[in-house]
Amino acid sequence: MPSFKKNILIVTAYPVNNLTAGQGNVNILTDDLIAKGYDISLVCFSYPHHTIERKERFKEILFINQKRPQRFLYMLLLGFFFPLYTARFSFRALKFITDRVSSSNLIFLDYSQVYIYSLFIKQKEKICMFMHDVIYQKYHREWQHIWYGIPFLNYVKFTEKFMFNHCKKISIASFKDLDIVRKEYNVNAIPAILKKRFTIAASLNIPVNLSHFVFLGAWNRKENLDGLKWFFNEVYPLLNNTFSCTVLGHGMPEDVKVKLPSSVNLPGFVDDMRVYLQGASALISPLFSGAGIKFKVLDAIANGCRVIGTDVSYEGIDVSAKNLLLIANNAKEFAKNVDYCIANAYNPDEIKNVLGQYINRFIDTTEWIENCMVD
Repeated sequence: MPSFKKNILIVTAYPVNNLTAGQGNVNILTDDLIAKGYDISLVCFSYPHHTIERKERFKEILFINQKRPQRFLYMLLLGFFFPLYTARFSFRALKFITDRVSSSNLIFLDYSQVYIYSLFIKQKEKICMFMHDVIYQKYHREWQHIWYGIPFLNYVKFTEKFMFNHCKKISIASFKDLDIVRKEYNVNAIPAILKKRFTIAASLNIPVNLSHFVFLGAWNRKENLDGLKWFFNEVYPLLNNTFSCTVLGHGMPEDVKVKLPSSVNLPGFVDDMRVYLQGASALISPLFSGAGIKFKVLDAIANGCRVIGTDVSYEGIDVSAKNLLLIANNAKEFAKNVDYCIANAYNPDEIKNVLGQYINRFIDTTEWIENCMVD
């Protein structure tokens, strides 16, 4: 614990809560740092139907309710940079941040959308960045075969590299992404993960229903929603009638809900997903786009739950567990693996053992932040 109060300014793209994995990470991180005796100030931006959890934790809060015309204006003013990096720019936020640099021991920039503030902070040694995913990789999947793809990808790459050049303290939760940024940007990032977020879950001794499966995600994210719709359009018709499932997560559009089979259980966001994962035959993760590590896969592993996912689902999670972490990249492969899980029981402890193999390779994010602190 610090001998005197140290101040950390967290700048994040979304309200701090548990509605998505990324937001949940900074939520837990905030509690960790406060428990260690740090004062936390917060800058965050509005997102539909999201609020800040337990506001009283923070020494100060600047909440920016930014509308689309404002974002468009900043996109024009800062057109030198790819628009994703200007989407959370605000002169109010900039003034708040720069006014507090001298009194802060650390400025923690969470999500690529807020990296732009690093350009205006003179005391670069006080900045650290957490990289959720490599933006170049994210758009490379979408644009590599489109006629305008190459110039736009170069635009993304230039912007991302420019941002990284303004910070020497960067962490990332994927060794694959670590290799990418080293090769593409010559960035020597630190592999860090919030270990408290991914400790092995206590067993609830729930009997496993081999015919019941779970989907988990923030359904306001296009890559998650597209994968879910694809599964029910392409895979579901191939399954036998013993298949049942629960879809967990915030942000499911009403027009998608009504098109799902009536047998699908839709509890939405739940505070404790253990009962669902520990009682399931497997987590199904039909992802074909996006980037970065998929925390839902680690959540399943922590709960001793099998996973059926694509190559993208397992990206950066370079561990293997035969017949427990199953790979499927097309409808027939998904159907085959669902049938396999229905027909075959498994040992949850074998899956949990995989988590330690992965997590132990990282430094803890809280520890990394303390190491970044400037007196």
